[in-house]
Amino acid sequence: MKWSAVFLLLLPLVSGCYLKPSASNSPLQSPDGVSVTLLGQDCEDHSGADGDPISRDLGVKVRFDNRSEQPLHVSEQSIVLAVDSSHGPIRGPSDLVVRPHDSAVVQLDFTHHALCYTGHEFVIIWNDALALGDRPLRLADLSLRP
Repeated sequence: MKWSAVFLLLLPLVSGCYLKPSASNSPLQSPDGVSVTLLGQDCEDHSGADGDPISRDLGVKVRFDNRSEQPLHVSEQSIVLAVDSSHGPIRGPSDLVVRPHDSAVVQLDFTHHALCYTGHEFVIIWNDALALGDRPLRLADLSLRP
């Protein structure tokens, strides 16, 4: 077997499994020509030796499509995750610029306190994270159920 074939077989194992959520309001559209599409989610519950949860992680892959004439600025540090009544910031925030008529795929990672099952609604709140050119871009919150 060639190394390229082995690499393709192992790629899903090292890149994480992003599954389709059971429910989502994706894709989100703005009247300005910007859309956000949820490509997949990876919700994980981590337990300690006694079986008690020690952390829970949610990773989502989203695609930003910018069909406008202005650059789209994404300031990830403003994005939060809401689950039930708790809110949590994004881990490892960065800034992203999506050029006009271009797209970008981004992985957003959060730590939360809810179990990863379909009974919980996870909501990604953009706050003031999105700007089109020099003006704020309002977009609906992204909701999903793992």
